[in-house]
Amino acid sequence: MIRAFILLSLIISLLGAYDYFSVEAGAGVLESPCLALGVMFNSDSKLAFGAGVATAKNDELIAAPKILSRFKIIMTKRASTELDVGGGVFFRENDKKPFFEVSVGGSYLLTCAVAAKLAFGVATAGFESDGTKFGIALKLEVKLGFSDKDHDWVVDRLDRCPKTPKGALVDKNGCALDSDADGVFDGIDKCPNTPLAALVDSTGCPEDSDSDSVYDGVDRCPNTPKGINVDSVGCPVDSDHDGVPDYADSCSNTPSGAVVDLIGCPRDSDEDGVLDGLDQCPGTPTGFEVDRFGCPKIPPVEHEEIENLFRDNLELTASALNKLQRLALRLRAYPARKIKMLVYTDIQGSPAYNRRRARKVGEKIVQFLKGEGVDPKQIEVVAMGERDPVIRSYSAEAKRKNRRVVFVYEEK
Repeated sequence: MIRAFILLSLIISLLGAYDYFSVEAGAGVLESPCLALGVMFNSDSKLAFGAGVATAKNDELIAAPKILSRFKIIMTKRASTELDVGGGVFFRENDKKPFFEVSVGGSYLLTCAVAAKLAFGVATAGFESDGTKFGIALKLEVKLGFSDKDHDWVVDRLDRCPKTPKGALVDKNGCALDSDADGVFDGIDKCPNTPLAALVDSTGCPEDSDSDSVYDGVDRCPNTPKGINVDSVGCPVDSDHDGVPDYADSCSNTPSGAVVDLIGCPRDSDEDGVLDGLDQCPGTPTGFEVDRFGCPKIPPVEHEEIENLFRDNLELTASALNKLQRLALRLRAYPARKIKMLVYTDIQGSPAYNRRRARKVGEKIVQFLKGEGVDPKQIEVVAMGERDPVIRSYSAEAKRKNRRVVFVYEEK
């Protein structure tokens, strides 16, 4: 019977029905102190079958082929708790009896292929006095045919990552773990809680090239001078947010929005007391009183009209010059505003003649305004001539009304 069972097991093993086979040797107490030696075939389906011999009372040998289900209850890389449930047949002299056994125990791998086991169990029948017997056994299991070339405690046949570096911790498939995702495997990693995105050295510890306590990879300012206070992303602190870090800022309390120079001090290009960046009228000429926004307190030119502009000889009238002088002050106060100047004449003469007259009068006005400090580039002259008369007549009143200039600000 034993021979037939062993032969059947070998045939099944050759067909690949088992995961591995092992030799177990041990000592224990069941019915009495005993020694045991056996061969077990263990399959991936949690089944195990085999045969063995054990000593009993009176130095008898008991042969026992058996089959059982083996469940691993708690399992780590090297240790596990196993539950075995199964049965078989005891052969003693000319007697044979079926038996049933249940055992629970622990297993610890000494190497990938050698394990020490301690088991507590109960078996029925097969003894001199029939009944249930309790026992304890300490065994050494040698798994034959096992290989673990990368020494990661996962056998080569099951190892999906067969070239794991020495010392690296692996998962159940034999692939190295990297808990902090820094590219250095757990077990080798001397700094296992590296922040995400930090660059590390060969031992898995974060690098800090500029010694600012913010790791490379996280550090957005990797060349910070030594001894400088930095923020959470490794950039020098800029308390007033003016773009100049505190260590280089000579004016540490710059108002928000103000434009500063290289040493962090606010600029006031037009020297009106309102800082660049906050100044809504940045080109205010010197001497003009401004409001809190940096704009002159006198109103800008929006739409201004001056009548009785010139005499028959195209000379500007005294009243027109007086008004132009006051207007020049407002134009100078807002040099960035471009003004369109429309020059009109009376209706006496041809359209071409009147356009020429309007052009000449416009040139005289520009020259006068220039003398008052107005930039000629600020004014665009448009010779309207006799168009759009106020009064369509040749009377003196019509001449006074129609000879006029209109200053218009057209916002672009």
